[in-house]
Amino acid sequence: ASDEDIIRYLTSIKISHQIQLTLLTAIQSGHLNLEETGLWHIISDIDELGIFDKEESLSILKGSVEDFIELAEYLCKIYTIDLALETPLINISSDSYSVETENTIYISFANYFPQHLTCFYVQDLYFPYHITNSSMSTTTLVPVIENPEESDLVYFLQYLFRKPYFLEGQYEGIIRAITGKDALLLLPTGAGKSLVYQLSSLLLPGITIVIDPIISLMEDQIDNLSLVGIDRCIAISSLMEDQEEKTRATQLFGQGEYLFAYISPERLQIEEFREQLRSLTVGIPISLIVIDEAHCVSEWGHDFRTSYLNIGKTSRNLCKNPNSNRIPPLLALTGTASRAVLKDVQRELQIEDFEAIVTPKTFDRAELKFEIIHTPSINKFNILKGILINKLPPLFNTTSSDFYQPHGKQTNAGLVFCPHVDGEYGVEMIEQKIKNELHIQTDIYSGKQPKNYTSNEYKNKKKNATIKFKRNKIPLFVCTKAFGMGIDKPNIRYTIHYNIPPSIESFYQEAGRAGRDKKTAYCFIIASNDYKPRSHKLLDPNAKIEDINKIYANISKDVDDDISRNMYFHLNSFQGIENEKKNMETILNHIGDITHPKKQSFTIPNKLLYNKNSSPKDDSDKKDNPREKTEKAIYHLKLLGIISDYT
Repeated sequence: ASDEDIIRYLTSIKISHQIQLTLLTAIQSGHLNLEETGLWHIISDIDELGIFDKEESLSILKGSVEDFIELAEYLCKIYTIDLALETPLINISSDSYSVETENTIYISFANYFPQHLTCFYVQDLYFPYHITNSSMSTTTLVPVIENPEESDLVYFLQYLFRKPYFLEGQYEGIIRAITGKDALLLLPTGAGKSLVYQLSSLLLPGITIVIDPIISLMEDQIDNLSLVGIDRCIAISSLMEDQEEKTRATQLFGQGEYLFAYISPERLQIEEFREQLRSLTVGIPISLIVIDEAHCVSEWGHDFRTSYLNIGKTSRNLCKNPNSNRIPPLLALTGTASRAVLKDVQRELQIEDFEAIVTPKTFDRAELKFEIIHTPSINKFNILKGILINKLPPLFNTTSSDFYQPHGKQTNAGLVFCPHVDGEYGVEMIEQKIKNELHIQTDIYSGKQPKNYTSNEYKNKKKNATIKFKRNKIPLFVCTKAFGMGIDKPNIRYTIHYNIPPSIESFYQEAGRAGRDKKTAYCFIIASNDYKPRSHKLLDPNAKIEDINKIYANISKDVDDDISRNMYFHLNSFQGIENEKKNMETILNHIGDITHPKKQSFTIPNKLLYNKNSSPKDDSDKKDNPREKTEKAIYHLKLLGIISDYT
């Protein structure tokens, strides 16, 4: 097609969109009656623009109106609203026509205003400011969807997301969400879990709160929604360095500006956000509460992100409609959870209905091929080089020089997962060695910045690196598990774990980044168990935590292996019953007398939140993190009924 044809095609799409927005405005303003579409008379002067001939102009107008009515018809079917929607009378301005109905509007694109008709003037204007969106404010509108036909939902699946059919589990998850029932959706990685809440949210009135564990996942979800034309989304996160920007975003959220708000679980514990949430729910309903990567509730909530354990109760209380007392359904999504983790997630999120769990027939990913390579820690990098240079290229019938070249969507993308940010097993050192010795284009990603970067420098670096990786400019990413969740990139051909993952669920989650296009991909673990007698003692299920701590304390860095490196994280999350009791007693000393029930509030002193002579950022990556210990102690006291809530 010529450039002129492409311009005309894009212009027709723009005009069609403007026509449909005008129809919606006319209905909202009372100039068109949705219950009598057969009596509508729609006239437009598209033919006067000098771009399209008479036949083309009529086709654009007619197609736009018919598409709008069809959309309304399917929406009415889902809500079991009985409307007999018919095709209205449609004319372009050069037609001969007479006006015989009050439901007549004239849509003007060519600066013509007929005096005897209700006229809507459409013009392209440059406006140098962001215009806020207005959500429909309501105190009574509660979705009443009972059991829609799958074919009706498929219509919206195709209309909004251009997907031909539902994958296994998607329809069942959507049905529970839009009919107001909690759901725990357990589907394999790459099975389209995000689409469940996205489509459900767009079919329900109001706003959806999405709770994500990491910022990169929020950004990825927003990026994917923007690709299908949905941009009323916000990630309220620590990436908003400017407090004024963060305050403004929170205020706009409270006014109903966004359809999707992505937050961390910690955001629900911030009083400013709670206030905006309370203001929002007075006039605009929260349609869904989504917990993405819900296994983090169990795997991280008990370890170092205690706020996860509050989601079930807190989110329901804050998102409840104050007028109708309607509590939005809670939709938990995960691609990996053992039976124990699944039960824990259910318990913590208070999802009690047995039928709430939606699972597939199998979690098998036949396209993924697994291999574990055992080696002493000292040989790890040599094994990594062997995989990258000698093993992977022949598996794809190519040479190493060609395998690591960018080839657009055919790029052989890969991930190397490291256990740490800094040090010998950290992302930065491994990435530099790959660059220097193998001359492969790489970059890094981790939740926390390496020592050589400031916070702002690294945030900008990893944002740009992520864009390049997703757009196939960089074939290889060296990352921590912070990049292991939810990243939707179809052409990842391999993953390599430089250390044993902390759990089988983590491995399934991170290896599951590969092969999302259903083509063959390879997943390696470079495993080092250098001191087996010591490992046996560390992993003995009958050993006391205090004894394990003593063994670990005597391990120096030069005799580390995968087992001891993983024990760092496990011991950091639970340091023994006596230590936990001491932390709770410290909080109780600040509360005072608890023998008689009473309402009171108190502030935790800074000395319990930060180590002496350090800032919050200094403490964030230390094993002895006082803030984490204090929050966990508060949560335990909340479970005991001594504390009702905290922010």
